[in-house]
Amino acid sequence: MEELIYLFYYYRLVKRKTSDNHHRKNEKIREIIDYINKHYVETLTIEQLSELMGGYSKMHFITIFKQHTGTSCTEFIIQDRLNATCEELRNSVKPVLEISTSVGFNNLSNFNRQFNHYYAQTPSQYRKTHSNKKTNKS
Repeated sequence: MEELIYLFYYYRLVKRKTSDNHHRKNEKIREIIDYINKHYVETLTIEQLSELMGGYSKMHFITIFKQHTGTSCTEFIIQDRLNATCEELRNSVKPVLEISTSVGFNNLSNFNRQFNHYYAQTPSQYRKTHSNKKTNKS
């Protein structure tokens, strides 16, 4: 009987530690996402983000990030940048090159390729179909 009680308490302890560890990872991932959302215009590396996560190895960080978000960290950053791009394209008349660099893309051809991959059109085509006519004077 004592062994059964011991096993029960041991199980609860392990379960609690696992739950606490999962909760801490969730919090860290939320912090990383907030960091990416605030710093997407900068050059962000997996090494840098894994350090912010608490010193996890790159592979461990990549795995945890994908488990929690359903996407890779690199894809998440690209999507953040492209969301900001779409906002600029809808609400300004800035040249596409200026927008691409202002959201963190360092290479125009890579930017165009990524944009076309996600939206199946060029940034200029997107602007024509989604432009906010009222604020297009910016």
